[in-house]
Amino acid sequence: ILHRQKDDALLAYLYSVKNRELNNTIDARYGKGFCSQDLHFFDDQSPTISNLSDDLKRICKTALGLKEIIICESFFNIFKSGSNAGAKSHCHIGKRDSFFGLAFHKYSLIYYLDIGDQNGKDPGILKLYEPDEEILPTNNMLVIIGADRNHSVSYCGNKDRVVISANFYGF
Repeated sequence: ILHRQKDDALLAYLYSVKNRELNNTIDARYGKGFCSQDLHFFDDQSPTISNLSDDLKRICKTALGLKEIIICESFFNIFKSGSNAGAKSHCHIGKRDSFFGLAFHKYSLIYYLDIGDQNGKDPGILKLYEPDEEILPTNNMLVIIGADRNHSVSYCGNKDRVVISANFYGF
Protein backbone atom coordinates (compact mmCIF):
# COMPACT_ATOMS: atom_id res chain seq x y z
CA ILE A 1 0.00 0.00 0.00
CA LEU A 2 1.46 3.32 -1.14
CA HIS A 3 0.22 6.86 -1.70
CA ARG A 4 0.42 9.37 -4.54
CA GLN A 5 -0.11 13.11 -4.32
CA LYS A 6 -3.61 14.41 -4.93
CA ASP A 7 -4.22 15.42 -8.55
CA ASP A 8 -7.36 17.53 -9.06
CA ALA A 9 -6.59 18.01 -12.78
CA LEU A 10 -6.60 14.23 -13.25
CA LEU A 11 -9.94 13.87 -11.48
CA ALA A 12 -11.52 16.58 -13.64
CA TYR A 13 -10.03 15.02 -16.78
CA LEU A 14 -11.60 11.62 -16.08
CA TYR A 15 -15.06 13.18 -16.00
CA SER A 16 -14.41 14.86 -19.37
CA VAL A 17 -13.14 11.97 -21.51
CA LYS A 18 -15.25 9.68 -23.63
CA ASN A 19 -16.45 6.71 -21.63
CA ARG A 20 -18.90 3.80 -21.54
CA GLU A 21 -21.36 2.53 -18.96
CA LEU A 22 -20.16 -0.11 -16.52
CA ASN A 23 -23.11 -2.34 -17.39
CA ASN A 24 -21.87 -2.41 -21.01
CA THR A 25 -18.65 -4.19 -20.07
CA ILE A 26 -18.24 -7.94 -20.40
CA ASP A 27 -15.85 -8.33 -17.50
CA ALA A 28 -16.23 -8.39 -13.71
CA ARG A 29 -17.52 -4.80 -13.41
CA TYR A 30 -21.19 -4.06 -12.75
CA GLY A 31 -23.60 -1.37 -11.61
CA LYS A 32 -24.31 2.27 -12.29
CA GLY A 33 -21.30 4.23 -13.35
CA PHE A 34 -18.92 4.53 -16.23
CA CYS A 35 -15.42 3.54 -17.25
CA SER A 36 -12.80 4.07 -19.91
CA GLN A 37 -13.67 3.06 -23.46
CA ASP A 38 -11.19 0.18 -23.45
CA LEU A 39 -8.33 -1.31 -21.45
CA HIS A 40 -5.68 0.99 -22.96
CA PHE A 41 -6.44 4.22 -21.15
CA PHE A 42 -2.75 5.10 -20.68
CA ASP A 43 -2.41 5.30 -24.48
CA ASP A 44 -4.28 8.63 -24.14
CA GLN A 45 -1.88 11.27 -25.48
CA SER A 46 -2.84 14.02 -23.02
CA PRO A 47 -0.08 15.36 -20.74
CA THR A 48 -2.28 14.55 -17.73
CA ILE A 49 -2.38 10.82 -18.53
CA SER A 50 1.23 10.65 -19.75
CA ASN A 51 2.39 12.17 -16.47
CA LEU A 52 0.21 9.76 -14.50
CA SER A 53 1.55 6.73 -16.37
CA ASP A 54 5.18 7.83 -15.93
CA ASP A 55 4.64 8.58 -12.24
CA LEU A 56 2.96 5.22 -11.56
CA LYS A 57 5.78 3.38 -13.35
CA ARG A 58 8.35 5.22 -11.22
CA ILE A 59 6.46 4.47 -8.00
CA CYS A 60 6.05 0.78 -8.86
CA LYS A 61 9.70 0.35 -9.88
CA THR A 62 10.86 1.86 -6.62
CA ALA A 63 8.36 0.02 -4.39
CA LEU A 64 8.91 -3.38 -6.00
CA GLY A 65 12.62 -3.05 -6.75
CA LEU A 66 12.09 -3.52 -10.49
CA LYS A 67 14.11 -2.25 -13.45
CA GLU A 68 11.35 -2.37 -16.06
CA ILE A 69 7.57 -1.93 -16.01
CA ILE A 70 5.40 -2.81 -19.01
CA ILE A 71 1.79 -1.74 -18.62
CA CYS A 72 -0.49 -4.13 -20.50
CA GLU A 73 -3.90 -2.83 -19.40
CA SER A 74 -5.09 0.45 -17.93
CA PHE A 75 -8.55 1.80 -17.23
CA PHE A 76 -10.65 3.94 -14.94
CA ASN A 77 -13.94 3.30 -13.14
CA ILE A 78 -16.36 5.81 -11.71
CA PHE A 79 -18.99 4.23 -9.47
CA LYS A 80 -21.94 6.63 -9.36
CA SER A 81 -23.40 7.92 -6.13
CA GLY A 82 -26.60 6.44 -4.80
CA SER A 83 -26.26 3.08 -6.53
CA ASN A 84 -24.52 -0.23 -6.06
CA ALA A 85 -21.50 -0.77 -8.30
CA GLY A 86 -18.31 -2.75 -8.18
CA ALA A 87 -16.45 -5.74 -9.52
CA LYS A 88 -17.14 -9.41 -8.87
CA SER A 89 -14.32 -11.67 -7.70
CA HIS A 90 -11.67 -11.94 -10.40
CA CYS A 91 -7.94 -11.96 -11.06
CA HIS A 92 -5.88 -10.62 -13.96
CA ILE A 93 -4.00 -13.70 -15.13
CA GLY A 94 -4.89 -14.87 -18.60
CA LYS A 95 -4.06 -18.03 -20.50
CA ARG A 96 -1.13 -16.35 -22.25
CA ASP A 97 0.35 -15.24 -18.93
CA SER A 98 0.39 -18.84 -17.72
CA PHE A 99 1.51 -20.32 -21.05
CA PHE A 100 4.49 -17.96 -21.38
CA GLY A 101 5.44 -18.12 -17.69
CA LEU A 102 4.60 -14.47 -17.05
CA ALA A 103 2.14 -14.97 -14.20
CA PHE A 104 4.86 -14.48 -11.57
CA HIS A 105 5.84 -11.17 -13.15
CA LYS A 106 2.36 -9.66 -13.45
CA TYR A 107 0.89 -7.18 -10.99
CA SER A 108 -2.37 -5.28 -10.57
CA LEU A 109 -2.50 -1.71 -9.33
CA ILE A 110 -5.49 0.19 -7.92
CA TYR A 111 -5.23 3.96 -7.46
CA TYR A 112 -8.02 5.58 -5.44
CA LEU A 113 -8.44 9.18 -6.56
CA ASP A 114 -11.68 9.72 -4.67
CA ILE A 115 -13.02 7.05 -2.31
CA GLY A 116 -16.48 8.61 -2.25
CA ASP A 117 -18.72 8.13 0.77
CA GLN A 118 -17.60 5.46 3.22
CA ASN A 119 -20.51 6.13 5.60
CA GLY A 120 -23.04 4.47 3.28
CA LYS A 121 -24.31 0.92 3.51
CA ASP A 122 -21.35 -0.39 1.49
CA PRO A 123 -18.10 1.60 1.92
CA GLY A 124 -16.25 -0.10 -0.94
CA ILE A 125 -13.87 -2.37 0.91
CA LEU A 126 -11.32 -4.04 -1.37
CA LYS A 127 -11.60 -7.76 -0.63
CA LEU A 128 -8.60 -9.95 -1.35
CA TYR A 129 -8.85 -13.73 -1.30
CA GLU A 130 -6.51 -16.60 -0.38
CA PRO A 131 -5.41 -15.32 2.05
CA ASP A 132 -8.48 -13.27 2.88
CA GLU A 133 -7.81 -9.62 3.60
CA GLU A 134 -9.92 -6.48 3.56
CA ILE A 135 -8.66 -2.98 2.79
CA LEU A 136 -10.72 0.14 3.40
CA PRO A 137 -9.13 2.59 0.96
CA THR A 138 -8.22 6.21 1.52
CA ASN A 139 -7.93 9.00 -1.03
CA ASN A 140 -4.71 8.84 -3.08
CA MET A 141 -3.98 5.27 -1.93
CA LEU A 142 -2.17 2.91 -4.30
CA VAL A 143 -2.60 -0.83 -3.79
CA ILE A 144 -0.35 -3.24 -5.68
CA ILE A 145 -1.09 -6.97 -5.62
CA GLY A 146 0.02 -9.98 -7.59
CA ALA A 147 -2.24 -10.23 -10.64
CA ASP A 148 -3.02 -13.84 -9.69
CA ARG A 149 -4.76 -12.73 -6.49
CA ASN A 150 -8.56 -12.82 -6.65
CA HIS A 151 -10.20 -9.62 -5.50
CA SER A 152 -13.58 -7.89 -5.52
CA VAL A 153 -15.26 -4.66 -4.46
CA SER A 154 -18.79 -3.46 -3.90
CA TYR A 155 -19.57 0.22 -3.35
CA CYS A 156 -22.76 2.10 -2.52
CA GLY A 157 -22.39 5.63 -1.22
CA ASN A 158 -23.74 9.14 -1.63
CA LYS A 159 -20.74 10.36 -3.60
CA ASP A 160 -18.97 9.03 -6.71
CA ARG A 161 -15.96 6.76 -6.25
CA VAL A 162 -13.17 7.28 -8.78
CA VAL A 163 -10.45 4.68 -9.35
CA ILE A 164 -7.71 4.13 -11.92
CA SER A 165 -6.35 0.62 -12.37
CA ALA A 166 -3.54 -0.95 -14.34
CA ASN A 167 -2.11 -4.39 -14.89
CA PHE A 168 1.60 -4.55 -15.62
CA TYR A 169 4.58 -6.83 -15.96
CA GLY A 170 7.60 -6.11 -13.83
CA PHE A 171 11.15 -7.31 -14.40
